Amino acid sequence: MGDEPVKPYVAGDQSVSISWKTRRKSGTARGTDYGSYYTILPRGQVDELSWGNREKLVARVVDDTLVLRRAAATPGRHALTGDPNYKFDRVICGDVLEELARVPSSSVHMIITSPPYNVGIEYSDYDDKRQYAEYRYWLADVWKECFRVLKRGGRLALEVAPTGIAEFVPLHHDLSRDIRAAKFTHRAEILWAKQNMSAPRTAWGSWTNPRHPHVIPSWEYVELFHKESWRLEGEAQMIDIQPEDFRDWSDGVWEIPPDSKRVLGHPATFPEELIRRLLLFFTYRGNTIMDPFGGTGTVAAVAKRLGRHYLHIDLSEKYCRAAEARVAKTTVEPMPPRRRSTRDPKTPTGNSALSVRGGSISR
Repeated sequence: MGDEPVKPYVAGDQSVSISWKTRRKSGTARGTDYGSYYTILPRGQVDELSWGNREKLVARVVDDTLVLRRAAATPGRHALTGDPNYKFDRVICGDVLEELARVPSSSVHMIITSPPYNVGIEYSDYDDKRQYAEYRYWLADVWKECFRVLKRGGRLALEVAPTGIAEFVPLHHDLSRDIRAAKFTHRAEILWAKQNMSAPRTAWGSWTNPRHPHVIPSWEYVELFHKESWRLEGEAQMIDIQPEDFRDWSDGVWEIPPDSKRVLGHPATFPEELIRRLLLFFTYRGNTIMDPFGGTGTVAAVAKRLGRHYLHIDLSEKYCRAAEARVAKTTVEPMPPRRRSTRDPKTPTGNSALSVRGGSISR
């Protein structure tokens, strides 16, 4: 990775230098153009943008930062609508944007994912410390592709947490705003209470002193979005959530211990219980589930176990091999019998039928 200085641009009457961040893709010995031009803008309107090397660039402003990318070559037909002969139930190793471009439009019912947090975590084959605006720019293209591949009423669940303690970054707010900008509707927020504050720690800030104490979250967020419609249509006989679970999980605080296992040393794996709840609560059996940052395959494995189709995408060959082995060992659970809950709210006549329409409860 290296910085190659290029000619400056003019913002008003101020000259600002821009650099190109060169990154290495997995399996390449030399640096490739896997990054962005970036600079921090002075506050105020940019009156003029001049570039000296006549290179065609694509510009986007992320907060107070101007991010420039080399214009991509004209995309093929599959980049607009996906490959009509695409096959699901696969683990795919490759660049997320390149692989998403092949997924057919309106073919996925739910996306559950957690992107790299950009805090320098030691992932396999990925640089997790980009300039923040460049990081959000890159993810903005991912969210646009996610919107395209989802069906009408399809859901996106983003598992994310704020980063930093002394230098707090509200990542859940920033990424949620970027996802809304990709035309998604923000429908809900689940607080994943990890209940892991009993672990030894020293990051108290000013111990027993109000001078600068640190607040260390014992929770993460699952931000929920949908495409175009609140409703995801499906067959009633393909519903496999039990009434007791539906009632309990409609409370947006989910107390689930974090994953204690580290598959191949992956630093940020999901607990399977979190994925199980999301799938049962928000999808039907037989739906197609995707994780574009699949890691070691938790979403794919749980989706298969619960009778859903899956698509796993990840850049790391190491993690993809682990995901393939994990999915291969997973067997599909039979459709559970539907139980009647003794805790269902009762109508005055004793009829327990209850439905939610348009955001309100109707009987």
